[in-house]
Amino acid sequence: VAELPAIETAYYDRLNGQEFFNVRAMGAVGNGTVDDTEALEDAKAAAYASGGVIYLPAGTYGINFTNSSPTFGWYFNQAIRIQGAGIGRTTIRNLSTSAAGLRFGVGSIFLSDLTIDQNNSTGNGLIVSGQYSDVRNVQVVNQAGAGYALVVNGATLSTFDNIQVNNTSNGVSIGPTLPTNYLVFKQLSIEPASGRALSIVTGTGINFYGLYLEPTGTAGDLERMIFIDNSTVINIFGFACELGGTHTLTDAAYFELNNTRDMTVAGTYINHEGTASKTLFHLTGTTTANLNLLS
Repeated sequence: VAELPAIETAYYDRLNGQEFFNVRAMGAVGNGTVDDTEALEDAKAAAYASGGVIYLPAGTYGINFTNSSPTFGWYFNQAIRIQGAGIGRTTIRNLSTSAAGLRFGVGSIFLSDLTIDQNNSTGNGLIVSGQYSDVRNVQVVNQAGAGYALVVNGATLSTFDNIQVNNTSNGVSIGPTLPTNYLVFKQLSIEPASGRALSIVTGTGINFYGLYLEPTGTAGDLERMIFIDNSTVINIFGFACELGGTHTLTDAAYFELNNTRDMTVAGTYINHEGTASKTLFHLTGTTTANLNLLS
């Protein structure tokens, strides 16, 4: 979607029968310091009413949900479409120190072409729970504390394309409390500063096509790269891991598998320059066979 000009009304255009609601027309400033929460909430209400698209032109939009828990933030409880102008061009910046960035509950969502800057908030960056969701060209940065940059929890039959996680305490968590099945990730890049890169719990049919992991920052311990628990049919086609510099890995292996079966990893590159050599897999619990390693 091309850059939209500033307009006075809430409506901009129709694309495939859908109205666009430009947050600038709702009063958003987009300079990174002003709290644009009210304008973004107005755009959400308008899109809910008409089934339209929330459009965020290039700019940095501050949101502040100070009364929310770390699992809330800008919250959506029905199907919605949100469109930015591109990663690094449209940014949603969290002005709270503890709330989540964006949370999508029930209903399928379409989210694309923007950056979520957690601004060192300890809440989760992006939470997706709605089935049949489509998230593409989205970056999450600067998440701190115990939360994750991206949490996919119950969002069965969803697709994630070109997802970038940079400078966060933890990377991606799939199915932490709800069974989460049949996901497709295309080009997932996780660059955590510490903590955990990727965690999968109670997942079935999780497929990765291009998974890249590399810690950021100057030094520190990365607790684990990939942890998979109570899951089955996990496929990774194209896995690259860079653990260079002064980073070390706490876990005994790059893949920690517990009560997991039927897993395929094809095309693996690991550079462990910054730490002692680790085993590729560490199996615990009732993890069974059918572990396929393909060059």
